[in-house]
Amino acid sequence: MYGEFFEVPEPDSLVFVSSFTGGEIMRSGMCWSRGLGRVFYFSPGHEEHPIYHQAEIQRILANAVLWCAPQPHAFATDAWPARETGWFENR
Repeated sequence: MYGEFFEVPEPDSLVFVSSFTGGEIMRSGMCWSRGLGRVFYFSPGHEEHPIYHQAEIQRILANAVLWCAPQPHAFATDAWPARETGWFENR
């Protein structure tokens, strides 16, 4: 069983908290935004158990991928300078 103390930065959003029969708790779903990127941490259970075959877990993972994907508006800013044209020559 994994549990707190879990040394990670304070999340922007706490999505899931797991609890165990011994009274232990663990932050098991957290989100961060860093610059133009997004990070989602998820710990649904141990890989030796069939947890990853559950439809709910697969939905969470699929939603996390969509949430972490680059946002179109994030690249329409001055944060990304225009690349000089003609810098690549196909030989």
